[in-house]
Amino acid sequence: MDTQTFMTQDPYSISAVERDTGLSKDTLRVWEKRYGFPCPNRDQFGERVYPPEQVTRLRVLRRLLDVGHRPGKLMNQSTEDLCALLVDDQSETPSGSELSPLLEAIRSQNWETLQVRLGESLTQLGLARFLEEAIEPLDAWLAGAWIRGDLPPFSERLYRETVQNLLRGTLANLGREMHPPRILLSSFPDEADMLGPLIMEAAVSLEGARCIALGPNVPISDIALAAKSQRADVVALWFSRSYPLNRAREGLQSLGSQLGPQSEIWVCSRQAALTRRGAGAVKSFNDLHKFSEAVRLWRQQHHS
Repeated sequence: MDTQTFMTQDPYSISAVERDTGLSKDTLRVWEKRYGFPCPNRDQFGERVYPPEQVTRLRVLRRLLDVGHRPGKLMNQSTEDLCALLVDDQSETPSGSELSPLLEAIRSQNWETLQVRLGESLTQLGLARFLEEAIEPLDAWLAGAWIRGDLPPFSERLYRETVQNLLRGTLANLGREMHPPRILLSSFPDEADMLGPLIMEAAVSLEGARCIALGPNVPISDIALAAKSQRADVVALWFSRSYPLNRAREGLQSLGSQLGPQSEIWVCSRQAALTRRGAGAVKSFNDLHKFSEAVRLWRQQHHS
C-alpha cells in the first residue's frame, strides 16, 4: 500500500510541519541550511511551505531520531530506505489470539466493531491486563502503521478516540478506595495526544492512588499552581513520540523550578530520547508497568 494515497496535496506551513512532526522551526531551518533538506517552496507572502512528500519524510526522520539515529547519517538516504529502517526499529505487529479481532477491526476501518471488541477484551482481561496486553502493544504498533503502509494516517486518531471513550466510562465506574500518593495528571501545551494521560490515570487508579486529572494540553504555570493548590505528591506528565524534545526538557526544568521540592515530577513516554536521559531529578518511565511500580515504591519510601 502506498502511503502517498492517504495524503493531502495541500502544502504545509512551517507551523503546521512543527505541529505535525514535532520538529521545531529552528530545527527545520538548520537542516535546510546544513543538509539541503527539507527544501520548502515559498508562498505569495514569501513564507516557507512544505510539499506533503517532504512532510512524510520529516515524520519518518523524527521517529528515527526518537530511537537514537543521528540526522547526519540519515539525510542522504531515500524515503523508501528510511521507511525500511523505521520498520526494522518499530514494534512488529502484535501477536496473540486476543489481539487478532482488534487488529482485524482496525485494518478494516470498522470502528463500531472495534468498540465492541475492545469492550469484550476489557471484560475478559480486566483493566490492568487490558492496558498492558492490548492497549500498549496496539498503541506502539499504530504509531508507525501508516508509514509501513498498513493504515491511513487518520486511523490512529480514530483509534485513540475509541479507546478514550471506553476508558472514561471504565474509570467513572471504578469506585476504588484511594490512598497516597496524590498524583496530578496532565500534559504540556501543544501535546496532541489526549489518550496518554487517560491511560496513565487508569494505571495509577488501579494502584489505588489519588488521581487529580487536570486534563491534557495545560500551561506549565497552571500545572504548577494546581499541584500546589491540591498538595500533589507527584506531578505525572505524558509526552507522545511527536512532542518536541527540547521543548519537553525546557518545560520540565521550568516546572521543576516552580514546584520546588514538595512535588516529584514523573514522565511517562515512549519517546526514547526523553526517557533515556530525562531532565534533572525527573523520573522517566517508558511503559505502564514501570509507572505503576513507581507508585508502590513511593509508598514504601514514604510509609515504611
